[in-house]
Amino acid sequence: MATEISAADARTLYNDCNSWEGKDKDLYDKVTTDVKNLDAGAILDDCNKAKNEGILSEKDLSIITEGINSTEGGCKTWEAKDNTGYETFKKDAAKGDGNAMVDDIVAGVKSGALTKEQAASIGGEIQDVANQNGGGKINGTERDKLKEALGRDDDVITAGKHKWQVQAENFFKGLAKTLFG
Repeated sequence: MATEISAADARTLYNDCNSWEGKDKDLYDKVTTDVKNLDAGAILDDCNKAKNEGILSEKDLSIITEGINSTEGGCKTWEAKDNTGYETFKKDAAKGDGNAMVDDIVAGVKSGALTKEQAASIGGEIQDVANQNGGGKINGTERDKLKEALGRDDDVITAGKHKWQVQAENFFKGLAKTLFG
């Protein structure tokens, strides 16, 4: 989901970014190149430097960071940097194969198509996607693979449901709809 910002915040962010070129041309050129190359890590580094130089406010930096690290931002970057890997992920998601989605995310991190923060954001949603598309619970081995790729001890993947639980819920929802309209 995209980061929602007010019109006033958007105007301030726009003005701050437009004034950037006049305040530090080299840094402005670097961030422009990093944006063209879709290098999320470098963009965040550039923005942190701009914040430290007083070019961007803490609020501007927060808006940019949230946008880049969001699931939507991660998917857009992934699609642009490794379309084949992203398309494989989408196919696995459509099949409800959460274990395969983990492998896709890990490959995205290893290839540099995803930052660890983006991968964590996407990883936090894949169990629900798997369940919604008929898949079961992502197994412990896959969860460990993602934790290792992210360099974290905590599991970013939600608890989820076993395939039989999802099927039972769907059966009872269908039965209730048939009986009660």
